Amino acid sequence: MSGRGRCRPATPPGATSRAPPPDDLTQLTGIGPRISSILADGGVTTYDELEHSDPSELRKIIAAGGALPPSSLDSWPTQASYATRGDWQGLASYNNR
Repeated sequence: MSGRGRCRPATPPGATSRAPPPDDLTQLTGIGPRISSILADGGVTTYDELEHSDPSELRKIIAAGGALPPSSLDSWPTQASYATRGDWQGLASYNNR
């Protein structure tokens, strides 16, 4: 063999490895701009990621960012599940209970 074989690309043609665009996590109760920024630094930028996050991991991210976890933290995955589905009325009802 001549050593001039074709190299295979790392990703298939047409596939992208871009992360999804971030969601506005401040739409959820208990998440303001600072907490949203801390979550982003910890790798949580979308409603889907937040929905599937363990509250204990979220506490670690918030603490590592130098903030105290708000009392609403345990509700963030549930709130995010409404936001992921685009059920803003359901989210409002959930937060008003």
